[in-house]
Parts: sequence; C-alpha cells; structure tokens
Amino acid sequence: AGVPGSGFAPRLMAALRLDRDGLSASWHLTHELTASATAGIIDFYARHASSYKPPTFGDQFFSEGVGVEPNPELRAERIPHDLSAGIVIASPLGEEMELRLGLDGYIADFEDMIIWAPDSRFIWSPRNFDIKRRGIDAEATLSLPGRPLDFRASYSYARVTYDRPGGDDDQQVIYRPRHTGALAVDWRPASWDLRLDVRYIGVRYPVPAPVNALDPYWTLGLQLRRRFHLGSWSITPRLTVNRLTDNQDSLIFGYPEAGRTVRLEITAGVK
Repeated sequence: AGVPGSGFAPRLMAALRLDRDGLSASWHLTHELTASATAGIIDFYARHASSYKPPTFGDQFFSEGVGVEPNPELRAERIPHDLSAGIVIASPLGEEMELRLGLDGYIADFEDMIIWAPDSRFIWSPRNFDIKRRGIDAEATLSLPGRPLDFRASYSYARVTYDRPGGDDDQQVIYRPRHTGALAVDWRPASWDLRLDVRYIGVRYPVPAPVNALDPYWTLGLQLRRRFHLGSWSITPRLTVNRLTDNQDSLIFGYPEAGRTVRLEITAGVK
C-alpha cells in the first residue's frame, strides 16, 4: 500500500507453484516475485520468475505421418530466470486526446525450449533447444475520449537465439522474426465496431544459419461488428477479413498462405 498523501503507491506480489510431472514422476517448484508502483501518471514494475512447462499432448502424442515424426525423448521446457521490467505512462493531451505509452523489456533464457524443426530430410518433429531470449515490446495508444476513435501502434524486438557450445551465437531461431509491428485504427460509432490493422512480419530464416532469408512482409486486416437487439435477444454479426489485399507471403517456407480469407460469425443470446 502507498503512503497517504505521498502520491506513491508501491505493491509487492509473491507466488510459489509446485507441479508434478506424471510422466517423469518428478516435482518442480517455480516462483514469481513482482514489485510495482504508481507515481502520478507513471506505472512501473519489475518481475523475477521461473517456470516449468511439460510438453503438450499435441507435441507428444500425435500420429506419425507424411513429413512428421514424433519425438519420444521430448523434455519439458524450463526457464530458471525470467527477468522483466516495464513502464506505462498515461496522460491527457489537452481536453480532446489521451496518450498511453508502454515499454517492456525482458530476459528469459530457456532450457530445452520445444521447437518444431525439420531435419535434413525436411521431416518435422518437436525438438528441444537451449535458447537465449531478449526483447523489448513498445506500444502507444492515442484515444479521443469525446469521439469513438482510437489509434494504436506497437513494435516488438525479440532476439531469440540458440545457446550452442562455443560462446555467443547471434543466429535467430528458425521462423522467429526478430522484428514485428502493427498499426491499428478502432472506430466505434453507436452499435458498430470497426477495426483496420496493418501487421509487419520481419525477416525469418528456415534453417539455424544466416542463409536463405525469407523476405519481410505486411498484411492488412479488417474487422466489422454490429450489435442488434430484437426483443430480449441480442444478435451480433461479425465480419473478419484477413489479408485484405490478397497478400500470399508465407511465414514458413513451403507452406503457402491462402491469401484473402473472409469469415462471417453470428452470435445470439438472451439478455
């Protein structure tokens, strides 16, 4: 709790978790410790944690098929030290606008991170890799409180590299872009919700070496939703269009995207 009249409100949160892995008949203790505070228009936090995540059923118990093989020796993912810190600043800009800025940074090295990767025959399997992970996430939102309009921008830098013998390795993990970003506009007049967003996917490598780089690309998306009321019923149709410009760049080499896709959903419920 903060000190009355000080304008400073610190907080502390601690947690412990104990997991039992039935397959290996072992116990795993993990923790989370977060210190946060608010000072005027600024919120900030620092966090240290550890985690343990066994393989999913999809990773362990899938049927062998064309181009895929199971890995019976797959091990659980572990993060002994997950250190992160962040800051959020929210402030009005005059009477017509409000700006929110957020910045988060993290260091979280994985032991035995599970990655689906192809071998020399291009047969895919889940495999374990030791990974060094460093990153920064930045986000900005400009709101117009008197109008149903928001502008959003985000950028992520994720340095996810192999921790291989022999010292530092700057090679990005396969198909993990180091740079991603997005721009979005939200418009919400009356019962309508409209979102237009542009997403950026940076360079990817199909192999654990700096060769055969896949070009970065942009995609454009649209979401449109309208709420209706018929008596005691609430009906909401939603239209989603991905890759609005029919962009067919693929995230993974050899697995082409469908290009433009249109999806219409209708939900109904009693108020």
